[in-house]
Amino acid sequence: MLLLLPALLPVPVRAYEDVETELGEQLEIREVEEAAPELPGSVGVLDNTDPEGVLLQLFTGALKTEMLRNALRSACAVLLMILGFSALKGCFQLEGSTLDPVELAGTAAIALTVSSGQSGLLELGYQTVAKLQDFANVLLPVLASAVTASGQFSAGAAKYSAAALFLNLLVNAVNGMALPLVQLYFAAAVAEAATDSGVISGAVNLLKWMVTMTLTVIMLAFTLYLSICSITSGAADAALTRSAKTLVSTALPVIGGIAADAAGAILASAGVIQKSVGVFGLLAVTALVLGPFAYVGSHYLLFKGASAIASGVAGGRLARLAGRCSEAFGMTLACLGACSLLLYFSIFSMLSSFSL
Repeated sequence: MLLLLPALLPVPVRAYEDVETELGEQLEIREVEEAAPELPGSVGVLDNTDPEGVLLQLFTGALKTEMLRNALRSACAVLLMILGFSALKGCFQLEGSTLDPVELAGTAAIALTVSSGQSGLLELGYQTVAKLQDFANVLLPVLASAVTASGQFSAGAAKYSAAALFLNLLVNAVNGMALPLVQLYFAAAVAEAATDSGVISGAVNLLKWMVTMTLTVIMLAFTLYLSICSITSGAADAALTRSAKTLVSTALPVIGGIAADAAGAILASAGVIQKSVGVFGLLAVTALVLGPFAYVGSHYLLFKGASAIASGVAGGRLARLAGRCSEAFGMTLACLGACSLLLYFSIFSMLSSFSL
């Protein structure tokens, strides 16, 4: 705050009417708008935004009929295959054979049906994670600068460092480990259904555990680190801001109080910008992930339902394979959810830093 004084003293009080706009230009919030996906109504950072209305339009746009139709078509096709091959197996039962030709044919048919959709969902996951990282690389520095300008000197740097570190760690883990393991999980699930091998079943469960633990450990470490940063930096920033205001008021005769009030106005304006950038960032992240999340989630839920119906009616390896497919979709959904939640938590933590 002391560094602002040389610029503040010669400026008339009426000049502070446009302080938010000037601060917004200095904080380069225009770059955030350019990096964000297009929001309904072409909403800007400093516009008077109705978050509920924007979210409603985003949810309406995400629930596309064609998207749900594709997921329903795929799940119904798999369910009909399971029921058909199970009925066929009853007519050509081979006792004592683990490599049943009917179940092998059913496994191949289900694998071919699901594999194209699975590859598309994985590619969608890669693309969405990359978009989230690109947007975060623009949003987080601007938001951290606004936090710092609002008087939260330690909190801005600490929380930005935590968000950038763990986001890069999580993105690398998702792209380099989690999503490839999901693809390997699907291939192992197909092999499990074809051979009914206990060893392969153990490998399938191990792959699922590895993906789950990777995401869980990173998210828990991020949450713990962020909580520690909030506790240690909050009180120090508040004391530093009060001390700076007191120092300015007492050190500069006559104009000290005016300068301290002017600096307080700057801090307040920076806090407004901080909240505006934060709300805009939340809406932009939602716009980025809502469509992919709904698409992957619809596959997960519909395949989960198909697996439940098939298990109750027919059972066997093919029904279990449908359940494994739903788990693969669920792990893809978890990867997208972890990346978006980390960004949400980062934005919320920086918004909670605002305090005058």
